[in-house]
Amino acid sequence: MHTNKRNRKCVKISVWCTQIEKKYIEIQAEKAGIPASEYLRKLGMESRLKKPPTLPPEVLAYKGALAHLAGVLEPLSLKRQNGEDLSILERAEMKVALSEIKKIVNGINHHLQ
Repeated sequence: MHTNKRNRKCVKISVWCTQIEKKYIEIQAEKAGIPASEYLRKLGMESRLKKPPTLPPEVLAYKGALAHLAGVLEPLSLKRQNGEDLSILERAEMKVALSEIKKIVNGINHHLQ
């Protein structure tokens, strides 16, 4: 079969994959009865990948705040687990962390309404 010169495939794309992935692609192409390059081209042209979902900025901010609080609270909880008393500064840090947790919870509740 002779193809139109404008439609001749003359540009190459390289794809990096593992030996196992290559073998799988070749098997799938063979099952479809077409060469691997045509199989990949058809997959690329006919199917559309969906962009992975991203979190809204508010959720990312809450996530960051919670991670920060976890970092503040971890050494305090370890100290308490070892039976040690908290210093005045550590108690103040705990109070601040508690108020931040309440703000985050209120913010989440407000966002969900």
